[in-house]
Amino acid sequence: MTSEEDTVKMSPKKENDWKNNLSKSTGGALGFGLGLIGLLHPMGIALLILVLLLRCKLSWAVISGLLGWGCSLIYDPSSVGWFILELETLQSVWTFFYNTPLLAISGFNETKVMGGLFLGLASIPLLFLVNTFLIRSSSDLTSNEEVTP
Repeated sequence: MTSEEDTVKMSPKKENDWKNNLSKSTGGALGFGLGLIGLLHPMGIALLILVLLLRCKLSWAVISGLLGWGCSLIYDPSSVGWFILELETLQSVWTFFYNTPLLAISGFNETKVMGGLFLGLASIPLLFLVNTFLIRSSSDLTSNEEVTP
């Protein structure tokens, strides 16, 4: 048995579907974080550049960014940021970050930015759930198309 026989090969259509769904879910997760932090902030600009560099679906990033912005209006991330910045165990980390020039520019010490960053990172599992849902729903659609006469 050769190594070529051991590997599972995906059809080109399945591989393109997987890449397309990953591009959608990555754009959605990064867009949600962008909506929480805000576009006119250095960290928001970095997320926007990351969306463009990773070649994510821009429409998904914009829609989820609007959703993240709406969530930031309903649930103020400043309260989460305040809690994280006030943790006694992390004070030495914040002092180190504040004394590092490049990190001080990022504005991590603002409560809205820290709260948005934390909530955005906490929503990363959402990326995997959305990707799994998209793959299953697209495979269900393709299996239904094959059954029809």
